[in-house]
Amino acid sequence: MTWHFPLSGTAFLRYSGNRLQFLPDMSLLRCFGNRFGCTANNVLSRRLASGRSVLLGIESSCDDSCAALVTSEGRVLSSVQRSQHELNKRNRGVIPSIASQHHVLALPDVMEQAIQRASIASIEKDIDAVALTIGPGLAPCLGAGLQFAQQFCAEHKKPLVLVNHMEAHAMAPTMHQCVFYPCFGFMVSGGNTEVVYISDHLHPFKVVGETVDDACGECIDKVYRCIAETGADLLQSHSAMHGGALISHLAKQYTKSASDPILSFPLPMARQRTADFSFAGLKTYSIRLLRQMKENGDWTPQSICRFCYFFEHAVVRHLLHKLRFALTQFPEVHTIVVAFCVCEA
Repeated sequence: MTWHFPLSGTAFLRYSGNRLQFLPDMSLLRCFGNRFGCTANNVLSRRLASGRSVLLGIESSCDDSCAALVTSEGRVLSSVQRSQHELNKRNRGVIPSIASQHHVLALPDVMEQAIQRASIASIEKDIDAVALTIGPGLAPCLGAGLQFAQQFCAEHKKPLVLVNHMEAHAMAPTMHQCVFYPCFGFMVSGGNTEVVYISDHLHPFKVVGETVDDACGECIDKVYRCIAETGADLLQSHSAMHGGALISHLAKQYTKSASDPILSFPLPMARQRTADFSFAGLKTYSIRLLRQMKENGDWTPQSICRFCYFFEHAVVRHLLHKLRFALTQFPEVHTIVVAFCVCEA
Protein backbone atom coordinates (compact mmCIF):
# COMPACT_ATOMS: atom_id res chain seq x y z
CA MET A 1 0.00 0.00 0.00
CA THR A 2 1.52 3.31 -1.10
CA TRP A 3 0.99 6.73 0.42
CA HIS A 4 1.30 9.96 -1.52
CA PHE A 5 1.55 13.26 0.32
CA PRO A 6 -0.07 15.44 -2.35
CA LEU A 7 0.31 18.92 -0.87
CA SER A 8 4.07 18.74 -0.87
CA GLY A 9 4.06 16.41 -3.86
CA THR A 10 7.35 14.89 -2.82
CA ALA A 11 6.98 11.96 -0.46
CA PHE A 12 6.12 8.40 -1.46
CA LEU A 13 5.85 5.92 1.38
CA ARG A 14 4.93 2.28 1.78
CA TYR A 15 2.80 1.22 4.74
CA SER A 16 3.55 -2.34 5.80
CA GLY A 17 3.12 -3.89 9.20
CA ASN A 18 2.40 -0.54 10.85
CA ARG A 19 5.69 0.80 9.46
CA LEU A 20 6.48 3.47 6.91
CA GLN A 21 9.07 2.76 4.24
CA PHE A 22 10.42 5.11 1.59
CA LEU A 23 9.72 4.02 -1.96
CA PRO A 24 12.24 4.72 -4.71
CA ASP A 25 10.91 6.99 -7.40
CA MET A 26 13.69 7.90 -9.80
CA SER A 27 11.76 10.63 -11.59
CA LEU A 28 11.19 12.24 -8.20
CA LEU A 29 14.86 11.97 -7.28
CA ARG A 30 15.95 13.30 -10.66
CA CYS A 31 13.64 16.25 -10.15
CA PHE A 32 15.32 17.02 -6.83
CA GLY A 33 18.72 16.52 -8.40
CA ASN A 34 18.01 18.98 -11.20
CA ARG A 35 16.57 21.58 -8.86
CA PHE A 36 19.14 21.43 -6.08
CA GLY A 37 22.26 20.25 -7.82
CA CYS A 38 21.94 16.70 -6.50
CA THR A 39 22.01 13.48 -8.47
CA ALA A 40 20.21 10.22 -7.84
CA ASN A 41 22.38 7.14 -8.22
CA ASN A 42 21.94 3.39 -8.40
CA VAL A 43 23.28 2.85 -4.87
CA LEU A 44 20.64 5.20 -3.46
CA SER A 45 17.81 3.57 -5.40
CA ARG A 46 18.90 0.11 -4.24
CA ARG A 47 19.07 1.20 -0.61
CA LEU A 48 15.67 2.86 -0.78
CA ALA A 49 14.18 -0.26 -2.34
CA SER A 50 15.80 -2.55 0.22
CA GLY A 51 14.35 -0.55 3.13
CA ARG A 52 17.76 0.25 4.64
CA SER A 53 17.66 4.00 4.01
CA VAL A 54 18.42 6.75 6.51
CA LEU A 55 16.84 10.19 6.22
CA LEU A 56 18.11 13.45 7.72
CA GLY A 57 15.18 15.65 8.72
CA ILE A 58 15.51 19.43 9.15
CA GLU A 59 12.84 21.64 10.74
CA SER A 60 12.84 25.45 10.93
CA SER A 61 9.22 26.46 10.33
CA CYS A 62 8.96 28.58 13.48
CA ASP A 63 11.43 29.22 16.30
CA ASP A 64 12.97 25.81 17.02
CA SER A 65 15.98 24.58 15.05
CA CYS A 66 15.70 20.79 14.76
CA ALA A 67 17.47 17.90 13.07
CA ALA A 68 16.89 14.16 13.30
CA LEU A 69 18.10 10.94 11.71
CA VAL A 70 15.34 8.41 11.00
CA THR A 71 15.50 5.00 9.33
CA SER A 72 13.03 3.81 6.72
CA GLU A 73 11.65 1.43 9.36
CA GLY A 74 10.61 4.42 11.47
CA ARG A 75 13.41 4.14 14.05
CA VAL A 76 14.68 7.48 15.33
CA LEU A 77 18.47 7.34 15.53
CA SER A 78 18.83 10.83 16.96
CA SER A 79 16.83 14.00 17.49
CA VAL A 80 18.28 17.39 18.43
CA GLN A 81 16.32 20.54 19.17
CA ARG A 82 17.65 24.06 19.78
CA SER A 83 15.00 26.22 21.41
CA GLN A 84 14.65 29.99 21.40
CA HIS A 85 12.68 29.96 24.64
CA GLU A 86 14.75 32.59 26.47
CA LEU A 87 14.87 34.82 23.40
CA ASN A 88 11.11 34.58 22.93
CA LYS A 89 10.55 35.36 26.58
CA ARG A 90 12.57 38.58 26.29
CA ASN A 91 10.77 39.54 23.08
CA ARG A 92 7.37 38.47 24.41
CA GLY A 93 6.80 36.17 21.49
CA VAL A 94 8.40 35.01 18.26
CA ILE A 95 9.80 37.71 15.97
CA PRO A 96 10.32 36.07 12.54
CA SER A 97 13.37 38.10 11.48
CA ILE A 98 15.18 37.39 14.75
CA ALA A 99 14.13 33.73 14.74
CA SER A 100 15.54 33.26 11.21
CA GLN A 101 18.90 34.68 12.28
CA HIS A 102 18.94 32.17 15.13
CA HIS A 103 18.32 29.35 12.63
CA VAL A 104 21.27 30.45 10.49
CA LEU A 105 23.55 30.22 13.51
CA ALA A 106 22.03 27.12 15.12
CA LEU A 107 21.29 24.71 12.26
CA PRO A 108 24.90 23.70 11.45
CA ASP A 109 25.59 22.78 15.08
CA VAL A 110 22.21 21.07 15.52
CA MET A 111 22.77 18.94 12.43
CA GLU A 112 26.31 18.04 13.51
CA GLN A 113 25.06 16.92 16.94
CA ALA A 114 22.30 14.83 15.35
CA ILE A 115 24.81 13.09 13.07
CA GLN A 116 27.19 12.41 15.97
CA ARG A 117 24.46 11.02 18.24
CA ALA A 118 23.26 8.73 15.46
CA SER A 119 26.81 7.38 15.09
CA ILE A 120 26.89 8.26 11.40
CA ALA A 121 30.41 7.46 10.20
CA SER A 122 30.05 8.88 6.70
CA ILE A 123 27.47 11.34 5.42
CA GLU A 124 28.05 10.19 1.85
CA LYS A 125 27.60 6.49 2.66
CA ASP A 126 25.14 6.46 5.57
CA ILE A 127 22.63 9.24 4.76
CA ASP A 128 20.45 8.71 1.70
CA ALA A 129 18.33 11.86 1.53
CA VAL A 130 17.36 15.05 3.34
CA ALA A 131 13.79 15.96 4.29
CA LEU A 132 12.98 19.61 4.91
CA THR A 133 9.94 21.44 6.22
CA ILE A 134 8.93 23.68 3.33
CA GLY A 135 5.75 25.08 4.88
CA PRO A 136 3.51 26.27 6.19
CA GLY A 137 5.40 28.45 8.64
CA LEU A 138 7.17 31.77 9.09
CA ALA A 139 8.66 32.77 5.73
CA PRO A 140 12.05 34.02 7.04
CA CYS A 141 12.48 30.87 9.13
CA LEU A 142 11.53 28.56 6.27
CA GLY A 143 13.96 30.44 4.03
CA ALA A 144 16.81 29.92 6.49
CA GLY A 145 16.13 26.18 6.59
CA LEU A 146 15.85 25.94 2.80
CA GLN A 147 19.14 27.75 2.23
CA PHE A 148 20.92 25.51 4.73
CA ALA A 149 19.42 22.31 3.26
CA GLN A 150 20.25 23.35 -0.32
CA GLN A 151 23.88 23.95 0.59
CA PHE A 152 24.13 20.65 2.45
CA CYS A 153 22.53 18.67 -0.40
CA ALA A 154 24.70 20.34 -3.03
CA GLU A 155 27.85 19.66 -1.03
CA HIS A 156 27.06 16.01 -0.31
CA LYS A 157 25.01 15.27 -3.46
CA LYS A 158 21.86 14.21 -1.63
CA PRO A 159 18.25 14.44 -2.88
CA LEU A 160 16.05 16.92 -1.02
CA VAL A 161 12.50 15.92 -0.02
CA LEU A 162 10.17 18.84 0.71
CA VAL A 163 7.61 18.15 3.43
CA ASN A 164 4.40 19.96 4.32
CA HIS A 165 4.67 19.93 8.08
CA MET A 166 0.91 19.97 8.67
CA GLU A 167 0.73 16.71 6.71
CA ALA A 168 3.58 15.41 8.81
CA HIS A 169 1.63 16.23 11.98
CA ALA A 170 -1.34 14.28 10.67
CA MET A 171 0.69 11.29 9.50
CA ALA A 172 3.16 11.02 12.39
CA PRO A 173 0.96 8.72 14.55
CA THR A 174 0.77 6.19 11.72
CA MET A 175 4.46 5.42 12.10
CA HIS A 176 3.80 3.47 15.29
CA GLN A 177 0.09 2.71 15.44
CA CYS A 178 -2.85 1.87 13.25
CA VAL A 179 -5.17 4.67 12.15
CA PHE A 180 -8.67 3.85 10.94
CA TYR A 181 -9.76 5.56 7.73
CA PRO A 182 -11.46 7.77 6.82
CA CYS A 183 -10.37 10.17 9.54
CA PHE A 184 -9.88 13.84 10.32
CA GLY A 185 -6.57 15.54 10.84
CA PHE A 186 -7.12 18.33 13.37
CA MET A 187 -4.09 20.63 13.47
CA VAL A 188 -3.79 23.62 15.80
CA SER A 189 -0.49 25.49 15.90
CA GLY A 190 0.97 28.96 16.09
CA GLY A 191 0.41 29.73 12.43
CA ASN A 192 -2.20 27.20 11.31
CA THR A 193 -5.60 25.95 12.39
CA GLU A 194 -7.33 23.46 10.11
CA VAL A 195 -9.35 20.29 9.80
CA VAL A 196 -8.55 17.98 6.88
CA TYR A 197 -10.37 14.89 5.63
CA ILE A 198 -8.11 11.90 5.00
CA SER A 199 -9.98 9.25 3.02
CA ASP A 200 -7.16 6.73 2.72
CA HIS A 201 -3.47 6.41 1.96
CA LEU A 202 -3.69 7.19 -1.73
CA HIS A 203 -5.83 10.28 -2.07
CA PRO A 204 -5.02 13.93 -1.34
CA PHE A 205 -6.12 15.54 1.88
CA LYS A 206 -9.31 17.54 1.59
CA VAL A 207 -9.38 20.74 3.62
CA VAL A 208 -12.68 20.79 5.52
CA GLY A 209 -12.04 23.92 7.55
CA GLU A 210 -9.21 26.39 8.05
CA THR A 211 -8.62 29.77 9.60
CA VAL A 212 -9.93 32.70 7.57
CA ASP A 213 -7.70 35.19 9.39
CA ASP A 214 -5.58 34.62 12.50
CA ALA A 215 -4.66 31.14 13.67
CA CYS A 216 -5.31 29.96 17.20
CA GLY A 217 -1.68 30.35 18.26
CA GLU A 218 -1.51 33.87 16.83
CA CYS A 219 -4.50 34.87 18.95
CA ILE A 220 -3.01 33.35 22.11
CA ASP A 221 0.39 34.95 21.49
CA LYS A 222 -1.04 38.45 21.01
CA VAL A 223 -3.23 38.17 24.11
CA TYR A 224 -0.21 37.02 26.12
CA ARG A 225 1.78 40.03 24.91
CA CYS A 226 -1.00 42.34 26.04
CA ILE A 227 -1.03 40.72 29.49
CA ALA A 228 2.77 40.94 29.72
CA GLU A 229 2.91 44.59 28.63
CA THR A 230 0.01 45.72 30.79
CA GLY A 231 0.66 43.72 33.94
CA ALA A 232 4.34 42.86 33.95
CA ASP A 233 4.56 43.69 37.66
CA LEU A 234 2.01 40.98 38.47
CA LEU A 235 3.82 38.29 36.48
CA GLN A 236 7.21 38.40 38.17
CA SER A 237 6.60 35.10 39.96
CA HIS A 238 5.86 33.43 36.62
CA SER A 239 8.91 34.69 34.72
CA ALA A 240 9.94 31.14 33.74
CA MET A 241 6.90 30.83 31.44
CA HIS A 242 5.46 32.79 28.57
CA GLY A 243 2.91 32.54 25.78
CA GLY A 244 0.22 29.92 25.84
CA ALA A 245 1.94 28.00 28.64
CA LEU A 246 1.61 30.99 30.96
CA ILE A 247 -2.03 31.62 30.05
CA SER A 248 -2.84 27.95 30.70
CA HIS A 249 -0.96 28.04 34.02
CA LEU A 250 -2.79 31.17 35.19
CA ALA A 251 -6.14 29.69 34.13
CA LYS A 252 -5.50 26.69 36.39
CA GLN A 253 -4.80 29.04 39.30
CA TYR A 254 -8.27 30.56 39.10
CA THR A 255 -10.72 29.47 41.78
CA LYS A 256 -14.31 30.19 40.87
CA SER A 257 -16.51 31.83 43.47
CA ALA A 258 -20.13 32.97 43.49
CA SER A 259 -19.12 36.63 43.75
CA ASP A 260 -16.82 36.58 40.72
CA PRO A 261 -18.39 37.91 37.53
CA ILE A 262 -18.44 35.58 34.52
CA LEU A 263 -16.47 36.96 31.61
CA SER A 264 -18.43 36.53 28.41
CA PHE A 265 -16.53 36.04 25.15
CA PRO A 266 -18.09 35.93 21.67
CA LEU A 267 -18.29 32.67 19.74
CA PRO A 268 -16.75 33.48 16.33
CA MET A 269 -18.73 32.57 13.20
CA ALA A 270 -21.42 30.98 15.34
CA ARG A 271 -24.17 31.33 12.73
CA GLN A 272 -22.10 30.40 9.70
CA ARG A 273 -22.53 26.81 8.58
CA THR A 274 -18.87 26.24 7.88
CA ALA A 275 -15.98 24.49 9.57
CA ASP A 276 -13.70 27.49 9.05
CA PHE A 277 -12.12 29.18 12.06
CA SER A 278 -11.70 32.85 12.89
CA PHE A 279 -9.61 34.13 15.80
CA ALA A 280 -9.04 37.76 14.77
CA GLY A 281 -12.25 38.98 16.39
CA LEU A 282 -11.64 36.99 19.57
CA LYS A 283 -8.11 38.42 19.74
CA THR A 284 -9.33 42.02 19.35
CA TYR A 285 -12.13 41.53 21.87
CA SER A 286 -9.77 39.98 24.43
CA ILE A 287 -7.17 42.75 24.14
CA ARG A 288 -9.88 45.40 24.49
CA LEU A 289 -11.26 43.63 27.56
CA LEU A 290 -7.81 43.49 29.18
CA ARG A 291 -7.30 47.22 28.67
CA GLN A 292 -10.73 47.97 30.12
CA MET A 293 -9.89 45.87 33.19
CA LYS A 294 -6.71 47.87 33.66
CA GLU A 295 -8.49 51.22 33.25
CA ASN A 296 -11.24 50.21 35.68
CA GLY A 297 -8.77 49.17 38.37
CA ASP A 298 -9.74 45.51 38.09
CA TRP A 299 -6.13 44.41 37.77
CA THR A 300 -5.16 41.88 40.40
CA PRO A 301 -3.62 38.40 40.23
CA GLN A 302 -7.11 36.95 40.76
CA SER A 303 -8.65 39.03 37.96
CA ILE A 304 -5.88 38.08 35.52
CA CYS A 305 -6.31 34.40 36.38
CA ARG A 306 -10.07 34.79 35.91
CA PHE A 307 -9.51 36.37 32.50
CA CYS A 308 -7.15 33.57 31.42
CA TYR A 309 -9.64 30.94 32.59
CA PHE A 310 -12.52 32.32 30.50
CA PHE A 311 -10.28 33.23 27.56
CA GLU A 312 -8.91 29.69 27.37
CA HIS A 313 -12.48 28.37 27.59
CA ALA A 314 -13.51 30.66 24.69
CA VAL A 315 -10.64 29.43 22.49
CA VAL A 316 -11.42 25.76 23.10
CA ARG A 317 -15.14 26.39 22.70
CA HIS A 318 -14.59 27.83 19.22
CA LEU A 319 -12.34 24.93 18.20
CA LEU A 320 -14.82 22.31 19.37
CA HIS A 321 -17.81 24.14 17.87
CA LYS A 322 -16.29 24.03 14.39
CA LEU A 323 -14.95 20.51 14.80
CA ARG A 324 -18.42 19.28 15.76
CA PHE A 325 -19.87 20.93 12.67
CA ALA A 326 -17.23 19.26 10.48
CA LEU A 327 -18.17 15.88 11.95
CA THR A 328 -21.82 16.42 11.01
CA GLN A 329 -20.74 16.88 7.38
CA PHE A 330 -18.75 13.63 7.36
CA PRO A 331 -20.68 11.09 9.48
CA GLU A 332 -18.39 8.28 8.28
CA VAL A 333 -15.48 9.77 10.26
CA HIS A 334 -14.91 8.13 13.65
CA THR A 335 -11.22 8.88 14.16
CA ILE A 336 -9.50 12.23 14.69
CA VAL A 337 -5.72 12.65 14.55
CA VAL A 338 -4.98 15.67 16.74
CA ALA A 339 -1.82 17.77 16.63
CA PHE A 340 -1.66 20.70 19.04
CA CYS A 341 1.34 23.00 19.25
CA VAL A 342 0.32 26.40 20.59
CA CYS A 343 1.91 26.45 24.04
CA GLU A 344 5.55 26.75 24.94
CA ALA A 345 6.61 25.77 28.44
